[in-house]
Order: sequence, then C-alpha cells, then structure tokens
Amino acid sequence: MADGTGSQTKAKQYAQQAKQSVAEFLGVAGDSDEWKNKQGDLQRRSMALNQQGRLLMKPGQDQRSQSASPAVPDGGLSGKEKMMGRPSALQVTYNDLKGRLQKSKRPDGSESESLPPVSSSAPSPGPEPKEKKLKFLEPEPEERELGKGLVGDLLNREYRKSRLVSEVRMNMANLTAYRPFFTYWVTFVQIVVFIVAISLYGVCPIGVGLRVIKGEAPRLHAITEEVYYNEEENMWIGPASRDLIHAGAKFSPCMRNDYHINEAIKLDKAIEKQKACCIYNDESGCVMTSRKDCSSLMADWKKWPDRSSNISRTSGSVCGLDPKYCENPSPSLKEKWPDDITKWPKCMKASAESRSGSPHMTCEVIGRPCCVGIQGECLITSDKHCAFLKGHFYPNNSLCSQVFCMDAICGMVAFYTPGVPDQFGRLVISQFIHAGFIQLLVTVIFQAFIMRDLEKLIGWFRIAVIYIFSGIAGSLASAIFLPYHVEAGPSGSLFGIASCLFVEVIQNWHILYQPWFALLKLCLILLVLFILGLLPMIDNYAHIFGFIYGFFLAFGLMPYVTFNVEDKRFKLIGVIVCLSLAVVLLIVLIIIFYVTPITSCSGCQYFTCIPFTDKFCSSNEIKISRNEVWYT
Repeated sequence: MADGTGSQTKAKQYAQQAKQSVAEFLGVAGDSDEWKNKQGDLQRRSMALNQQGRLLMKPGQDQRSQSASPAVPDGGLSGKEKMMGRPSALQVTYNDLKGRLQKSKRPDGSESESLPPVSSSAPSPGPEPKEKKLKFLEPEPEERELGKGLVGDLLNREYRKSRLVSEVRMNMANLTAYRPFFTYWVTFVQIVVFIVAISLYGVCPIGVGLRVIKGEAPRLHAITEEVYYNEEENMWIGPASRDLIHAGAKFSPCMRNDYHINEAIKLDKAIEKQKACCIYNDESGCVMTSRKDCSSLMADWKKWPDRSSNISRTSGSVCGLDPKYCENPSPSLKEKWPDDITKWPKCMKASAESRSGSPHMTCEVIGRPCCVGIQGECLITSDKHCAFLKGHFYPNNSLCSQVFCMDAICGMVAFYTPGVPDQFGRLVISQFIHAGFIQLLVTVIFQAFIMRDLEKLIGWFRIAVIYIFSGIAGSLASAIFLPYHVEAGPSGSLFGIASCLFVEVIQNWHILYQPWFALLKLCLILLVLFILGLLPMIDNYAHIFGFIYGFFLAFGLMPYVTFNVEDKRFKLIGVIVCLSLAVVLLIVLIIIFYVTPITSCSGCQYFTCIPFTDKFCSSNEIKISRNEVWYT
C-alpha cells in the first residue's frame, strides 16, 4: 500500500511539474484563466491537425523503421509554424510534455525525482524514442505564406508579429495548399502552339518598321517583271501579322462587321464595276483592268455596250464569264445576272454553245482574284504574283466581288453566315498564341514563378477563371480602341494575375509590416510595365483592362483571413461589389464592341505607342489603305 500511495503521489508531482513547465513555456500562470485559454487553444490546434490527417504518430517502431521513414525537418515544424515563430502544439504536447513525464534514469540506474526543464527552442538532434516517430501520410503541396509568397520575399515583405494572435495563426495554418496544375497545363499548351506556328509560318523580318521585299513574277501579262511589297516587321522574332491572324490572334474585322473595311470593299466594287476585259493583241491572254491600265497599242479593252454583238449591257465585259454561255445559273434569271458585274455569281456550269464571236470568252485568262494583306483587299493578278505577295488565290473566280477576302484572311473556322465575321472565340484562342519567341519567353518566366506561386494559394479553378476572363476583358478593350492591331499572347491575362498581388496586400493589410510601402513597390513595377507598353506591338489597353478586371475577380475569388468583425464585414462587401463590377464591365465591353463600335479615334494609338518615326506605330493606326503596299 505504501508503495502504491508513493507512486500516486509521485505521479501527481510529475503532472504538476509538467503543467508548470508548459505554463512557463507559454509565459502564463499555471492556475490563471489565461492558462486555461492557452491550454484549450493547444488542444484545439492538436485536434485540427489530427482531423486534417496531416501527421500520423506510429508508436512502437524499431530503430531500423525510424531511419527508413522520412524525417520531419526542424523538429516537426511545418512552414506555417516556422512563420509563427514557436513550436507547434503537437510538438509541445508530445515531444516535450509526454517525453518529460517518462521516468528519467540517473547514471547509477535510480529514478530521478524531478523533471528536466522545458525548452522553448526546437529539440536538440539525437535519437528519438521509438514510439515518438512522426510520418507523413502522403506528399503535401509546398506551402505558401499568406500575404507574402515569392514576390513578397523578393521585396522583403514582413509580418507584424504582434498581430499574429492565436486565432489568426490557426486560420492561416488551416488554408489549403494547392498544386499548380493549371500553370503547368497552360504553359505547355502555349509552347506547343508556338512550335507548330513557327513550323507552319516561319519567321518574318525582325524589327519595328516596314521592310521592302523584292522579287520577280508575271503580274498582268505573261512577261516576268520586278515586283515588291512592304512587309511589317516583328520585334518578337515570330510569324508575320497575317499568319498570326490566320492562326487565331485577336483582330476585330474577324470578330464583327467592320465599318471601315466594309466601306473600303464598297469602294473596291465601285471601281471594279468600271473595269472590262483587256485582251492582248499578241494572243498572250486577257485580264480584267481599268481603261488606263490597258494599253491601246498592245491590247483591246472590251467594254460594253458593244453594238457589233448587240450587247446592251453597260457593265462588263468580264474575262471568261458571260451569262450567255452559262447554264447554271440560267441567263434567263435577270435577278442573277443584273447589269452590274459586281453582283454576278460564279458560273457553276458552262454551256456548250460556240464562243467564236466573243473574244473575252476565248482568250486565256491570266489574272484571277487574289486576297492580300489583312484589310480585305483584293487584286486581279497572276497566281505567281499572288504567291509572291503571300496572298490567297482564287483560280475558279473571275471577279474580286465574287470573293469575300476576310474569309481567307481570318482562316480558322468558316463564318456561320457567309460574309459576316463572327469569330468571337479569338478572345480566348489568342491567349495561347504568341507573336514571337521573346514574348513566349517572358510569358513562361512570369507563369513559372509568379502565377505558379499564386496558384498554390488559390487553386487551379480560381486561377484559371482570373487568367482567362482577364484575357478576354483585355482583348475586348484592345479590339475596341485598336481594331486593326493584331494582338497575340496573354497580355491581359498576365496583368490580371499581377493584380492578385495587389489584392493580397490589401486583404492582409492588418498583419503586414508597412503595407503602404509594399503597395508602393508593386505600383512602381506596374508603372515600368506600362512604359514598356508604349513600344509597338505591345498593347497597353489589354494591360490596363486586364489588370482592372483581374483585380475585381481576384478580390472576389481569392481566399482570405479575417482579423475582426469590421474586417470581415469589409471583405464580404468587397467580394459582392467586385464580382458585380466584373459582370457589369464585361457586359459594357461587349455592348461597345458589337453595338456601338468606335469607328474613329485618332489619339487612341498614343496611349499604347509613341510614334518616334512615321512607321513606328503603323500597326496601331485606325486606317484602311488600298494599293499603298503593293508595288511593281
């Protein structure tokens, strides 16, 4: 009985000493209310860790299994516990408290009557008891510190440790860490798309102006002559603008009916209506030309009406096309064959009637429609000259009015309604296409470091929503203010991701040391990027609107920690307001783009490009030109 009573007394002494040791470690009195609160806090945190299934204690392991299992670095401290500056609740409770309640042995083998003091530092290295081995259930994603991350570390951002109370620490520790699946996927797709684009289209001249490309080809007759045209250079080391459009880059005339291009096409048709078949005297062929382009000494310009053949039409003739010699559509259908050659259809089936009395039908047609450039321009020229101009040749058509050049220029999927551009999907597709190697390199670096770091905090779904919709908003704004600027690459998307860094500072303002200074550093970086946007082929409209839209989405979607009732109310209202503004802004941009498009804005280009030379910002001009870049 005496031994049993002594053992109970000794156990009570050990328990009291352990309680005092833990109280000393926490800096509170052992019997105070604060001690009870701290004790409850430790118990709750230990339960939270166990419920999350993050750590599993496996007692009874032998020394060999301990050495084979993965060690917990830094005495079992997680990344979040290191951030808090003290051992975890699990470490205090298990490694210190239970370890010191065991009976310690003196060198002579007798039991010690007192416990060694509890140290607040991490336990010293050495062999651990077999029953204390900790093991991870499965590999966990790398944790990211809320409010800091990679950018915060680079900018020396620090916490206000005095405001990291236990409840805040617990909420920060309970945030889920994600793997950056979306970052890996979108980067891989962009690299593959660029490799395919370079394989198909090659690399155009490198620079920021226009370059003259010279060559030799027959143009309006069988004689080869010197020809040349102006090619827009690309500073990014990549395909030409026409190839980027064909691949899916943002280009307004492919997404909606464009006023300026439609007016230019109407003018082209009015000029073509006055043309006729020019038949060369040497029987080398014939081609559709105006009166001044058909030499009276070398050719015969066959213009209707022609009294010798009793033709009363005033529009025509057309080389290789005449209603009289066509069965489908029938020449009796007057609505199909009006006295306006620009409204004539393509003859699907020719008649077997003799054409001996119609020289415009017996001559060899050496000029057919060729769509060139990116503004819907059509030329009547030879197939070799069209190939030199890198245009799209129509060997079975006779007139430019029979083709809609935007079909060939835009490529991709055919328009749902012929002649009505509707490729709205370019707003998304353009985010996966890059104008050149340098732009792709910048994108990959940004996504591999900044975006990947943020995705660990907010997850793949939310980062994908911010990325894609910020890109859509930025491309829409660019299409509104710079409709003829060819934009490729996720410029708006990257600035939308950059806005997450600003939102993170604002949401964690309460615990950051000098948050105004942290925000100022980010603003300076944004200003530098805006200045770089004044270079050609860099779109500041996409940058600014992508940033604004990304800010709204980030504030509404990013996870956050509340610090008091007022802060919780502010963030809840901010989420509702920002998500509402994001919806409204997108609707407004769509309405402006489709319903009330901007048809004239002479100063819009200066917001995104400073014209140091006459041609320095030519790609940003709202201007339709005809026959200014095709020379002979």
